[in-house]
This record gives sequence, structure tokens and C-alpha cells, in this order.
Amino acid sequence: MTERRRRAVLVIAGFIAAIVLIEISLSLAGSAYKYYRRGNTKSEEGKEGKVRILCVGDSFTFGVGALKGFSYPEQLQKMLDEYAYGEYKVYNAGSGGQNSSCLLKDLGKNVDACMPHTVIILTGCNNSTNFVNNNYFLFKDNSLKTRFYRIDVLLSRVRSYKLLRSALITARGRIERGVKAERHEGMIKYFPDGARKAAKEHLDAARAYDNESRTIQAVKECKKAIRLNPRDPDAYYFLAFIYLNRFHGQDSMPSTRKAIKYLRKAIEIKPLDEKLHEDLFYAYYRTKEKGKALEELKIIHGLNPGNETAAALLLHGLPEYGGIEVFKMTLRHDLAAIISLLRSKNIKPVLLNYPFNWPNDILKETAGRTGVTFVDNQAVFDQNRYNDACNRRYYFSKDGHCNAEGYKIMAENVYNELIKDR
Repeated sequence: MTERRRRAVLVIAGFIAAIVLIEISLSLAGSAYKYYRRGNTKSEEGKEGKVRILCVGDSFTFGVGALKGFSYPEQLQKMLDEYAYGEYKVYNAGSGGQNSSCLLKDLGKNVDACMPHTVIILTGCNNSTNFVNNNYFLFKDNSLKTRFYRIDVLLSRVRSYKLLRSALITARGRIERGVKAERHEGMIKYFPDGARKAAKEHLDAARAYDNESRTIQAVKECKKAIRLNPRDPDAYYFLAFIYLNRFHGQDSMPSTRKAIKYLRKAIEIKPLDEKLHEDLFYAYYRTKEKGKALEELKIIHGLNPGNETAAALLLHGLPEYGGIEVFKMTLRHDLAAIISLLRSKNIKPVLLNYPFNWPNDILKETAGRTGVTFVDNQAVFDQNRYNDACNRRYYFSKDGHCNAEGYKIMAENVYNELIKDR
């Protein structure tokens, strides 16, 4: 062996040894931390003797649409305290916008934090809109990008690789943020105070009408605000929001194109607003204008290199809009992994479905196939006609989430199933 080859072998061996050493150190540190957390939890809960219940999921678990204290896990705690025999502790690990892949990724940490006897799972409705760590990319296609993602997922099990990747992303973000911060200078020029005040009154009226589901009146008030103050980005944005979120069925596509028009107007006034570009991306994505959607992603990434959704989609590619079968495959994959993880730790999994949403068939199917306890929220809501227009406002907030009364129904459904099992 030549001297050059010997040096190369030594360098490679040294690099591998360093990686192994780092990996062992990180693993030991992680194990020590888990032991510390688990020891404290066992000691504390052992004295209390409580049955621990962990609720995981998205905004329907977190409680969006209701005031603090009225999410379904919080109302479940009150019901158990008041009516159930024994002592219970309910933990709410819901996170707004979370997809099933992120839930799976965070599940071990959440389980270690509270050592539950039962985990209640409600997930899936964000899989087609939140692409951060989304396992959708495992099933997207057989392209080079998909293969790269599979390799990335495999390597991500190695702590040193995750640490290195995180450092590189952070460094690149700082560089890009410094370079691109000077690209735009957006100035918001308002009309005189009198016109601005009158425009604000119309915009407030539009929001009030929207709260009452009076969409046409809300649109008219937005347009009045724009006529009085054509340089107010908030009026353009709210009008675009209405067109993007309040029209469905046959009106959906024309309304989305109107939303694009008003979002572009708002961006002319506020070019550095990340939220405006995010909504414009989604509008282009919905109209299947992939090239324009990608351009918006690049702008978002330039404005905020830390935006994980933009980074993931730019790296791994855009999914086809409406490609529901791949999202179903993703949800089945994640649910199977979630149930397997919980059963390996002798924790009882319980699956819920939504009061109304597309993943309900997958949730019910998975529960039947795996023998997991299933709480059919949709059946109860449908049976009691809570989805009828006359009752909708009583049980649901304006954005489609449950309100306090709707979450009360969900809490009752879970309570009845838990008591039956006990």
C-alpha cells in the first residue's frame, strides 16, 4: 500500500471513528435524559396512583375554536374527575396543523414525558396541506427525489447525521437571509386618516359578517374598504381569504382565481409578507399552476429559509393536487407505526375520527383491521344532526373547528368508551 493510500485509509477510519464516537455520546446523553424524565414521572405518578391518558393529534385535539379549558381533553378531564371512579390525569399534546407523520415523529417524546396507560389518537386531516416531515414523500413516486427522501429518512435515524444536517440548514438559512434581505423594499402607503378610518370600519364589518357566515355581505364590505383605501393590504388579504376559504363546490375554482387576484394586489403593497406568499402558493397549487406555485415557494424560502414546508416541497417536489390515494397510503403507514409503537410499550391505543372529514374512512378501517378501540365521533354528530345548517353554529366555530359545545360531544364520546373499557 502506498503512502497516499495509507493516509486516505487513516483519514476515512478516523472520520468513521469520530462519527461512531459522536453517535455513542448522543445516544448515551439521550438515554440518560429519558431515564431522568421517566424516573421523575414514575415517582410522581406512582404516588398519585392516577390513570394517565395522553391525547395526541392536531387542532381538533389542541382545541382550536374554543376558549382555554374547553378542548375535548380538558372537558374529558372534568368528566372523569366528576363522574368516574378512581383518579385520572389527561394530557393534551395536540398541535395545530400537525400531520400524522409529525405525530408519529413526536410520539416517543410525548410518551416518555408522561408515561400514559392510554393514548387517544386523532390525526390525518392535515396530511394534504402540511408537508413538514410528511411521509407522503415515501410513496409519492419512484423518482430520484423520492429515493433521496427515503435515504434521508433512513439516515435520520442516526443522531450525528441529524445534527450535521440541522447545522447545515441553519448555516444556509443565515447566509440566504443576509443575501436576500436587501432584495425588496416594501412600503405601505395609506390614504388620509379620514378615508383610512372609514375603510377600517367597513373591514371590521366584513369580519363581523364573516363570523355570522354572511359571506356575500362580507365581500361587499371588503370592496367598500378597498375603494376608500386602495393601498390597504389587509382589505385585499381578507377579501382573498374569503374567496379562498368560503366558497366550495362549483364556485371553488372561480373563487380561487379571484383570491389570486387580490393576493397579488396585497403583495404589491407588502412584498415581504410571508403569509401572503404562502396563501398565494396554496391558491396556485389549488388551480394546478405548478410553475407559479413553485415560484412562490422560492420566494417564501428566500424570505424565511427556516420555513420547513417550503424547504421540504422545494427539495422533494410538489404532490399532485387531489392525489388522495397517496395521502391515504401515508395515513395507513403512519397509523400502523403509531399503533405498533404504543403496543410495544404496553400502552393502549384508542382511535377517534373527526366530526366530519375525509380521513374518517381510513381511521375506522385501521381500527377494524388492527383491533384498536374506536370512537366514532362522526356517527354521533350525524345521528344528532349536528351538521345541519340550523345547528352548525351551535357546535362549530366559523373556521370549521368545534366550539366548546362540539368538543363537549367529543369528550362525552371518549368518556363513554373509556368507562366501558374500565
